[in-house]
Amino acid sequence: MKFTWFNLMPWPYLPDDFRDKNRSVWVDIDQALFDPEKSHEVYNTYMDLLEYASTVGFDGIGVNEHHQNGYGIMPSPNIIAAGLARRTKDAALVVLGNSIALYNPPVRVAEEFAMLDCISGGRLVAGFPVGTSMDTNFCYGQIPSLTREKYQEAHDLIIKACDRCFADDNMTFDQVVSCLEANLLRQALRQSGGNRSQAAKLLSLSPSTLRDKLKKYNLDEHSSAGNS
Repeated sequence: MKFTWFNLMPWPYLPDDFRDKNRSVWVDIDQALFDPEKSHEVYNTYMDLLEYASTVGFDGIGVNEHHQNGYGIMPSPNIIAAGLARRTKDAALVVLGNSIALYNPPVRVAEEFAMLDCISGGRLVAGFPVGTSMDTNFCYGQIPSLTREKYQEAHDLIIKACDRCFADDNMTFDQVVSCLEANLLRQALRQSGGNRSQAAKLLSLSPSTLRDKLKKYNLDEHSSAGNS
């Protein structure tokens, strides 16, 4: 059995009469209750606690993803994990996790997890929750009936990227990132039927940047320059 010290990072400065004057701590919570100046102290205190937990015997320190609420002010656990990676030594970085149905393209998660694993010296424990309805459906507007389908597709793409790019333990960080980028390009080309204009839009790249990247990874033969 292993033990993880987990922190949701709730907002600690809700007024005493919050329950009486607000219907929920989720989704439509009044943003005026958040104080950017106080948040500097809040985030750093929570990170101090996570770092301390790593020194007193916990096997891992845990972070996760939530949106638009006072229950957990950590929309990007990867940012917190990156900060912790530099300031901890032995504890696992347990990212539970990225709500992958929200990510387009989902392979971005594989890229960021690859970075975290490299920065931390192989200490990443990666998780992929579906996400709560408050986060995934209400805050980000995902269609409820399609959420699990999108989740499964994202999960499979991330696992395929990791299997391909992490199979060789001797690969350098730059090689892993290049492998993931090439996989992302292949995914966009498949989704667009080989059409470079559509693939560029999927990846939010200019046509010239996409052309250079395709040439870099010898993927020119898999694409066409048509606009439809």
